[in-house]
Amino acid sequence: MRSSFADDPHKPYGKSSNRISKLEWDDGMAMDATQQAQAKKSELLALNRVPDGKAAWLTYRQYRELQMLFEAATAQYVREGEASLAVGRLHRFLIDVARLDLPNDDDAIQFNAFVLLRRGYSVEYIAAKEYKTLARLMAQAEEPDLSDMTLHNTGTHRAIYEFLTKELGLYVEPGRGPVWYRAQRLIDRNKKLQSLA
Repeated sequence: MRSSFADDPHKPYGKSSNRISKLEWDDGMAMDATQQAQAKKSELLALNRVPDGKAAWLTYRQYRELQMLFEAATAQYVREGEASLAVGRLHRFLIDVARLDLPNDDDAIQFNAFVLLRRGYSVEYIAAKEYKTLARLMAQAEEPDLSDMTLHNTGTHRAIYEFLTKELGLYVEPGRGPVWYRAQRLIDRNKKLQSLA
């Protein structure tokens, strides 16, 4: 006498003790997905060439260039030839500017660019007098969206832009968003130093 569903396909569903329950199936699928995710994570981490624990070393200008190159290399709506050129430019940047020892592999290039972007850029130190002036200007400025590239000829954001570029000699794109966020990073970086002084 046949005792399993596999032996007797005419046996009613759910009657076999050898059948895998839906719950067991779901658990098995979840474990497979988790294991796959862990394997993919390990694979990606093996591609990492950004030194662990090293402070950000890119300048603000280099950081912004990296952002633009990364966006071009990972854009969804781009022709294959253009995508290849964009990845090549990103690879050159990572080798020549960021000084990473990186293979010519798309996954490695994009992953290391992402890690480097997460690391940020090296924020400059400013003197106490400059800090106070910048803090006073920032107290009067409203926080815009980072992508806000409008910059009027007058107003607080223009005054911050002029102070950053002319007084401090720093690079920043002319736009309310970039100006405000660049100034805010300077304030945050130097706040501790000013309180210790």
